[in-house]
Amino acid sequence: SVNTGLYFYEEAFPGMKGQTIQPSGYQIHYGLKAQDFSNDIKVLAGTATDQSQPVIVSNKIGLGEVLTVNSFIMRGKIYRGILFSTILRTLPGIPYQVANVSTIFLDDFPAPLYNEKLPPIDKEYDITHAEFVSKIWWPDMKALADSFGIDYSAMVAFNYNANVVPPFDFQEWRQGSIVFNQNIIQGSIFLAKDIRDTRHELAFHGYNHFSLWDNDWDNINFMISALQAARKRWQVDDLGALPTNYVPPTNEIDSLGLEAIIRGMPSIKYMSSLYFGDIEDGGGREFDPDPYVPARIFNYPRISSGFTMSTNTLFNQQGLQLLTGIWTHFVHPDDVFQVIQRSEDEYSSRNPLGLGWKSSEEHSYGLYDLLSRRIKYTLRYYPLNDFLSATEGAKYTEDW
Repeated sequence: SVNTGLYFYEEAFPGMKGQTIQPSGYQIHYGLKAQDFSNDIKVLAGTATDQSQPVIVSNKIGLGEVLTVNSFIMRGKIYRGILFSTILRTLPGIPYQVANVSTIFLDDFPAPLYNEKLPPIDKEYDITHAEFVSKIWWPDMKALADSFGIDYSAMVAFNYNANVVPPFDFQEWRQGSIVFNQNIIQGSIFLAKDIRDTRHELAFHGYNHFSLWDNDWDNINFMISALQAARKRWQVDDLGALPTNYVPPTNEIDSLGLEAIIRGMPSIKYMSSLYFGDIEDGGGREFDPDPYVPARIFNYPRISSGFTMSTNTLFNQQGLQLLTGIWTHFVHPDDVFQVIQRSEDEYSSRNPLGLGWKSSEEHSYGLYDLLSRRIKYTLRYYPLNDFLSATEGAKYTEDW
């Protein structure tokens, strides 16, 4: 068989019956064709391109059942969950231990704010980027958190400049003014202090958005200097205790960057890069001590992202959640502005439908509604799940 993807005839994961998923890469199964199987079998999952082509097969023998995975591609991380689901079918009523924690990361928040109007928020609210993030996005996200008992991890990025050599200034961090109680204040610092005074975690995303790896920096000393500058800024702006969780910009970091983190921001104990990807580029992390600095940093990687909810991303989430009891997810306040997919962008648009925050011209909902739906969906099938900050979630996971 040269078919790809999966179609679920049964609940491989909660709520996934009748759903089709097509993982990136369109890997071919190369399994036996449908006619090679007995007519007595039951197909639990077929392929996306031909639903009658078996991928997971059940064959009753007496009082027992033989399960067969008819594919040669099930060895990747993305298929761990579906293989575990298949194994669970053969172990009815057998308990197993899970971490039972989830975390929602607010990447690039707080970050530099801009006093300009951008689509689609310019039409929806007729306000600047700075006003939207501080007066609408963050209050709404706090209300959402209160509704579902969520403790966020907000990831501070001080600048978007291209500085990779000293001196390291904070001009962008201090711009983006907003009016609060009839006073003009620096929006990013105001938001950071507001998070400091809530139950949510103020964590670290970088001095700027350049990944800490050899590709972008001349040497490790410059990385360390930038991190030390960020640490000093943290203390000067009175942002509270130094951060313990770190998300590498663009989820990319190498062994040099990890050493820089240890030396330049030694308070960091947990890193939340990506669950998928390549280890040497900073991804491919497990819920385990980091492979490069196992004595200093424990990994608490992210599995999914964005305000939208596709079957593919739910497949990734459900697979990990069934296996470990963990869901880690990140969004950005600027996701709503990512409407146009430019040819030079490596990553796909975060708002392909051009939705507003709470409404849009073509749809009766906005990005806020989609995230709320996803959280409700998750709690429907995992009602005992706890939404903790990254540091607290990582502590539970490390114990687990």
